[in-house]
Amino acid sequence: NRNGMTFGVLFGSVMLALLRYLPRRGFNNGFANSFAGLAIGAPLGVCVNCAAPVAAGMYSGGSRAETSLSAMIASPTFNVIVLSMLISLFPVYMVLIKVGLTLFIVLVVVPAICRLIPSDQLVMSESESGSCIVNPAVGQVTNEETIGSAIYGFGKDFVESFWFIASKTVPLMLLAGLLGATLATLVPFELISSLEAGAFTLILAAVVGVIAPVPMGFDIILAATLLSSGTSMTLVMVLLITLGTYSVYSHIIVSKFIFTRLSLYLAASIVVLSIVGGLLAGAYNDWEIQSGLEELGISSLWESIDFQIENTSNTDIGHNGYANLVSTFRS
Repeated sequence: NRNGMTFGVLFGSVMLALLRYLPRRGFNNGFANSFAGLAIGAPLGVCVNCAAPVAAGMYSGGSRAETSLSAMIASPTFNVIVLSMLISLFPVYMVLIKVGLTLFIVLVVVPAICRLIPSDQLVMSESESGSCIVNPAVGQVTNEETIGSAIYGFGKDFVESFWFIASKTVPLMLLAGLLGATLATLVPFELISSLEAGAFTLILAAVVGVIAPVPMGFDIILAATLLSSGTSMTLVMVLLITLGTYSVYSHIIVSKFIFTRLSLYLAASIVVLSIVGGLLAGAYNDWEIQSGLEELGISSLWESIDFQIENTSNTDIGHNGYANLVSTFRS
């Protein structure tokens, strides 16, 4: 994540410096603000960890919380590369669930939870952000600025913005990296492939996915690997939704720059919706398998296994052979 984080800090500094020259822009409708964030974030193409400093720069420059949060989530989930990988590696129903629920988070959940926090936290005050250095009420500029002084002025503002973003986000990057390494050591992703989709494991997978500060595209690769190894469809879908959408670093940045309760609401919403998405994917997968078996004249998966055992050339397949058959039919 080092290169991406460097880009995130630099781009966040540029956003903060530029937004200070513009009048505050926003909509009275939270949905419209979130849609603007979606339009801004999708072309960025950086991971959610790298997008966090960008969101911090946007909010500190005067953008509304809905716009900043939506841009942060949209960047790693709706850029062309990630969508192309998603469509090429997963069944259509998994793509629809992933994209549909992520859109729901960006356009519905974000503006909804922003209504639950004090209105003065939705946008940073002008005295705090220093936005709009140029007074829009002034109709005529009396002292024209030379190109050299303009470049010097913007360079000075950029340095100030860079120090503001870097001093507040880089130490938190190190903390998030430490927490992520600790999590990966205590709960390795390889462990999930051997788990069944129970209530505890669903919650565990969702929480781990929301916390883990993974790079962009890692969610797609890991989910595809787990799916091909026979991991429960429900668990794979949970990780596909949570990984890369949010992280402990994003949580810390949102808590520090905007509002702690807002960060907790967002994390909890993603956990709940990922479990809902996992259950939907698992139910559809089971229905698809059952429909295929019925077309073959077999009423259940276990009947198909018994049929294969009865017709095998080796009458004494033993426990290992039976386990292999079960594993084959599960996959």
